[in-house]
Amino acid sequence: MSAEERSRFIDEFNRNLRRGMWIMYVGMTLALGGVILFSVLRGSDLSQAAIFIGIGIAVIPYFAFTYWIWGAPARELAGRTPVAGERSPDEVRQLRFQRITYANLGLAALSGLALPFFVSGRLDVFSGWNRLSLAFSGALVLFVAIRAFQKWRFEQQNSLSNTIAPMSNPVVTDVTRDSASPQSKTQLWRYAPMAILVVGLAFIELTNAGKQLAQRPVFWPIFMLGIGGWALFTVTQGFAKGRIEPMVRGLHNTYERDEQPKRFWASMTWNALLGGFIFLFGITGLRDAPRQAIQDRCYNAAGKYQAQEVLTACDQVIESGASSPDLTMADAFLDRGIARADLNDSRGAINDYSQALRLQPRYFEAHFDRGLAELDIGDNQQAIADLSVAIRLKPDGDAYLNRGAAYARSGDLTSAIADFSQVTRLMPKRADGYYYRAMAYRQIGETNKATADFGMAFRLNPKLCGGCRASNG
Repeated sequence: MSAEERSRFIDEFNRNLRRGMWIMYVGMTLALGGVILFSVLRGSDLSQAAIFIGIGIAVIPYFAFTYWIWGAPARELAGRTPVAGERSPDEVRQLRFQRITYANLGLAALSGLALPFFVSGRLDVFSGWNRLSLAFSGALVLFVAIRAFQKWRFEQQNSLSNTIAPMSNPVVTDVTRDSASPQSKTQLWRYAPMAILVVGLAFIELTNAGKQLAQRPVFWPIFMLGIGGWALFTVTQGFAKGRIEPMVRGLHNTYERDEQPKRFWASMTWNALLGGFIFLFGITGLRDAPRQAIQDRCYNAAGKYQAQEVLTACDQVIESGASSPDLTMADAFLDRGIARADLNDSRGAINDYSQALRLQPRYFEAHFDRGLAELDIGDNQQAIADLSVAIRLKPDGDAYLNRGAAYARSGDLTSAIADFSQVTRLMPKRADGYYYRAMAYRQIGETNKATADFGMAFRLNPKLCGGCRASNG
């Protein structure tokens, strides 16, 4: 391959790479615009799953185009006879580290730190499937840290090898590299915004104060207003100075109005659109912050609000009829029912659970909690019916435990024992199943089985079964 061909390949690749980035920008803009248009026309928000699917579809053309341009030189050179040897592993390693920038590493670390919040929403990042995203986030940040250290160490070694020139041939010192070093050092300030973002997100994710701050409804809207305001500020600065850096393209792509007018105006347009969208989202979020605060109090994910506060907040949500992907009207009725149950208003709680099931018939939590409330008022048969539906929706140990209690109260000890056996199978480390099965065995005269279960319950939880040994000799 000649030098001219190599230059042509590089120029064509860079042009196509810029085109690919604009494909992604346009796709993301259309996706965000579609979300806003849907919200405005329908008066409701899209679910988080639909938003993520839409964004995924928007970036597919970018990845497909990037894959195609990456293989363009190989396709054109296919069939030619090689005229030179392959690069050595050290040369390949050197090229790889030269192509990686600290800006790329910073963006990757930022994505890793932000991932658990986008995936988990208002739920605990340490529970359920959210732990998978947390593990992936930690692995990504660790990988970025290792790569950054490797790149830094490689640069230090490379700099040292270039500064120590042989005494017999001092001319071989790489003057270009040495002269560029001070300039590269002076550019470190350009990474300050990225470093601040990474440190800020680390503070939010790793400290209790940061988590509490991020849970405030006004935090993320203000954050988005800052990002959007900065993007719009770059546009005004571009008009004044005739020079602009397109956002999301990195920190080294500055276009002059006189020298590169097309790229300059394209960057101006992109920054204006991106800043406008982000700023609009921030304003919308800030406007909805009071409503979000009420919904958060009704949802009471962290359990920090009193039952009466939750009840009042849920009343406001239900009266306003304002739902969201995080808190639907069925959720609001369920949460109000839980608050009523905590205030010993079991019949009021049953009414709320029934309203939730009217809106969402296959709601496991509503069937389960209504079954508990029916147990509280002594309606064992209806409790059995609701808990049976809950078990069909999700075989849950607690649902079996409470249905077993309902069977025992209604005198069906055989069915009660069968449910308590399911509890011991699903939750073998819980003493409850063994203890209540022992009580049922004792009532039907199965003394040996009762003794064995009482002994297991005592080993698992002596406080729950403190009298088990005394009652069984």
